[in-house]
Amino acid sequence: MKRISIVKNLNIKDLSIIGVLATMAFICNSLVATFITPLLGDIGIYAHVGPSLLLAGIIFVVMLKKIAKPGCFFLFGVVFSILFSLMGLWQMSLVIIPATLIGELILSGQGYHSNFRIIIAYTVYGAIYSLHPGFFVWILGQSGLMSQFPEMFTEADAVAHVAKYTNLAFVSKILIFTSLFACAGGIFGVLLYKKFFTENNKNSLLDQL
Repeated sequence: MKRISIVKNLNIKDLSIIGVLATMAFICNSLVATFITPLLGDIGIYAHVGPSLLLAGIIFVVMLKKIAKPGCFFLFGVVFSILFSLMGLWQMSLVIIPATLIGELILSGQGYHSNFRIIIAYTVYGAIYSLHPGFFVWILGQSGLMSQFPEMFTEADAVAHVAKYTNLAFVSKILIFTSLFACAGGIFGVLLYKKFFTENNKNSLLDQL
């Protein structure tokens, strides 16, 4: 029986580009979250994901457009998961990996060559990623939050967190807010790729990797 692999057509150069750009996206994501969260006050811990997705999305789209091979989105998620795990947040992989697999489904066939489908795939990924606190609430509950993230949640924090993510209006606002940022990141990524990384630009830095 012929073995089917989601990354079978990726070569060493592709893997290097994915590794470098996914790490850059992760760093941008983390830096934006670090600086934006305090500025947003009490809602910062919930709303910072949107701006993070905007900047990381630009790098993400350039990566997908440059490689344009199935498996790129999935490996992007793998790199993110590994980096989160190194920070002690391995639980993030339980959200990121399924989200990137859904993205791969959206890009199946010729989707990697479609700007529209790339933007949609990243927007869907961003929406799922933005709800990661909610998934932990819905799956783990209050006691699970406190046991899995003891340094992040006191009992009072866990109660407040559960209350927010069991409120449909709150979840809807977070979903819409972050999806708009993710979509914008996808659009800006496509525009920047067309301007700086197309075949007309022979000096593309990515071609030198």
